[in-house]
Amino acid sequence: MQKREGFNKFIAVIVLLIVLTLVKKWFNFSSALVWLGVLVGYYLPFFDHLFYAYIVRPDLEISRNIRSLVSIKKIKKLITYVNETKDQRDKLIIHTAYFQMIFSLLTFFILSSSMSLFGRGLVYGFCLKLLTEELYEYFDKKDLSRWFAEMNIKPDTHATRVYLYANGLVLLIFSLML
Repeated sequence: MQKREGFNKFIAVIVLLIVLTLVKKWFNFSSALVWLGVLVGYYLPFFDHLFYAYIVRPDLEISRNIRSLVSIKKIKKLITYVNETKDQRDKLIIHTAYFQMIFSLLTFFILSSSMSLFGRGLVYGFCLKLLTEELYEYFDKKDLSRWFAEMNIKPDTHATRVYLYANGLVLLIFSLML
């Protein structure tokens, strides 16, 4: 089931890129830089789990398992293991509402001032990944308290929905700015 979920997320990103390409009429070669940036940015938050295993909590068994999979270069097993055990890691840095708010400001700055198509796609893909992970977690557990743990906030269902709608609106605005 996990492999299929990852594939479905990838296909959803490709479909979104196709829609953006058609709407924005990106029919030149330089648009490939946006695509490449979005794809790279979409997968960058994965490194939060590696940072956790090497820096934040290197003493835990889960971290040792991650480091072991990295050292023997079993990338598919690493990705599967990280996805299967992601709920067991607390103190992630990127997977927090606090980080997401700060990164959204940075994304707005980059989208409104940078001419680098790759950079614009990179920050957009990163924001897209954070929102999709929140949505998957919300639909799976009906709870995003893990994202708010560092802020000492426990949002109720209504506040969580408002937060997700707001993030969706921000991503829509970023889509128009891309």
